[in-house]
Amino acid sequence: MSALLQTAEGAPTATALDRVLAETTDRNSTFQTAVQTALRQYRQRLADGMRGLREANGGCRTAFRAFSEGGNFSGAEIDEHTTLIQALATQV
Repeated sequence: MSALLQTAEGAPTATALDRVLAETTDRNSTFQTAVQTALRQYRQRLADGMRGLREANGGCRTAFRAFSEGGNFSGAEIDEHTTLIQALATQV
């Protein structure tokens, strides 16, 4: 505090500087809390979205059926799509 008083030129009073310091500290604390809350919410939404994507990919892989089973895919197509989804799943 004394260093602040020595370096501040033309400061009206120490009390005024104390008020400015208290207000600045309060605003900084409020800002940090808001940023932390926003980051926490963003991370939670991102985690929820990624979880949903992984579940959808898993559901898609299990839904592939071959023509012989009454599905819409050949065996080669199922292998190709499954491989692609598994490769993407490692990135998710």
